[in-house]
Amino acid sequence: MDSLNEKKYIFSIFMILFLTSSFVITNDIVSSAVTIALWVLTLMILFFSSPEFSFSTLIATSLLVTFMWITTLVRNENIRNGFLFTFAFVTALCCRSVIGFDDFKRCYIKVMKVLCCISLVCFLLYLLIPQLNNIMVTTNAGGVVFSNLIIYVNSSKAVRNMGMFWEPGAFQTFISVALLFELLGEKPSTKNVIIFSACIITTFSTTGYLSLALVFLIAMLNGKNADNKSRVVIIVCAVIALLIINMNKDFFFSTSKSSVFGKIITFFNRDYGSNKRVTSASVRYNAVVMAVEAFFKSPIYGWGYKGLNELLYDYTLGMNTCTFANWFAVYGALFGIVMTVGFVKLSFTLANNKLQAIMILIFFFIITMSENYVNNASIIILALYGYKGVGKKSTNDTRSMNYENSRN
Repeated sequence: MDSLNEKKYIFSIFMILFLTSSFVITNDIVSSAVTIALWVLTLMILFFSSPEFSFSTLIATSLLVTFMWITTLVRNENIRNGFLFTFAFVTALCCRSVIGFDDFKRCYIKVMKVLCCISLVCFLLYLLIPQLNNIMVTTNAGGVVFSNLIIYVNSSKAVRNMGMFWEPGAFQTFISVALLFELLGEKPSTKNVIIFSACIITTFSTTGYLSLALVFLIAMLNGKNADNKSRVVIIVCAVIALLIINMNKDFFFSTSKSSVFGKIITFFNRDYGSNKRVTSASVRYNAVVMAVEAFFKSPIYGWGYKGLNELLYDYTLGMNTCTFANWFAVYGALFGIVMTVGFVKLSFTLANNKLQAIMILIFFFIITMSENYVNNASIIILALYGYKGVGKKSTNDTRSMNYENSRN
């Protein structure tokens, strides 16, 4: 890949992450005119990079958009949102059709590495200099005050690394994907593995910790691509993580507050049938169980975004966070099947054997279980890469990226 194409791909991937998942966009801090302009710019860059649309990817995207619109019309959902979601699907299709999977993984890792380095440095600075929380102060929809540097956001109320994303649980999703790509590569970078692992740890996300453990296990089972150096790095990172957790038991396991593992302990120790108190853990539990129940009540059309929120509000307080279940509950069985099949195929593309593929699929389920990515283009892209068509090399490149020279 030549330098110009690499820059275009990196810019496009960053913009898709920023426009779908950043704090300033999801909280409407940036004006809609700017947001729309950036979406159009990203789509134009991709479109004029000579996309080659494969039949299977076109069909998959067309089906997803069709099923989304059927539910939107049947359930009287917001038409404007329908057009915005359609735009997100088209952008995801163009990204998948322009950037080959190998180059996508490499550029994605580069983007996340920069974001993680920035977040780690800023996270430490805000810990050491609390006065920084008074810089560029803004408030989200929940009334929580943040220091907003656009590519890094910090809350003095909760000391957790959220990078530029709307919350730490969202940040861990995208770091985890980068870590998976890195560890399943031919020659994993020790530096990148440490950066991604450290960043996940500083999110203090329960889901992030589970995904970190699982991706390490997946990498250990990587078979032919695994080498002794990679295994040593994984073991060292795992041991360090366990030592940190063990040295701060009260912080991680306290049941008197919503700690990383304490909220799970509290949830399983209480009588769930008689105690209806809504907690972080109960919301996540209900988001899975109640979404599945909702799907079976309307398996063809689903409930739509607004409809599912109204149906499950007493159980989830509007936080319908299980993405895989929501694909079925929001837009119906056919939409859910297309998305799930894409991730199944992607899992087998990344894996060396059936067991590893199953574990990778579970990994994707876990990292998206605590957030709602139903119409998120950054996640849709991953599903579209599961479908056959354009090869691993980018469609408009005759040369592959000189990856080894760009790792450092």
